[in-house]
Amino acid sequence: LVCKLEKIKHSNGEYRYVTATKVPFKNEKGEITGIAGISRDVTEMYLAEEKVKRYADELDLLNKTKDKFFSIIAHDLKNPFNAITGFSNYLLTDFQEIEESEKLEIIERIHKVSQFAYNLLENLLIWSKSQTGRIDFRPQKADLSEIINKNVSELQLLADKKSITLKAEAAEGIFA
Repeated sequence: LVCKLEKIKHSNGEYRYVTATKVPFKNEKGEITGIAGISRDVTEMYLAEEKVKRYADELDLLNKTKDKFFSIIAHDLKNPFNAITGFSNYLLTDFQEIEESEKLEIIERIHKVSQFAYNLLENLLIWSKSQTGRIDFRPQKADLSEIINKNVSELQLLADKKSITLKAEAAEGIFA
């Protein structure tokens, strides 16, 4: 008894998938004298299984991408919150000893870092909506130099903390 999946070309030129079960007929000496078989068209089932496999592979890739993305976001959010915690703790513990100008500078830094963290969270929400199909696609003309300069400005505090120099060379008037 042999049962296997076969791809055959139909008379109309289209390919079909069939399972073929074959049983040999043997004579009294044990020699095969003939074969009886039954074929079943399983094209729809085969194509459905292939589609499920493709979807499973795509889902696996999407999950890996999502996990990596969340890992990056979590890491990127950790730094601003550490800065906010550190600055606010300094204000709480040494408030009376800190000069007024330094207090204002610390508050400005807390504000800047919290805005950066908020923007990261906002981007995460937008990304989440885009992944679930809950976002309308409305392309707009965007000034790339403006976007680049804004991002460099937002990252400057973190870069300074790590002694990293940021340099942006964005020509004016380039749009996407």
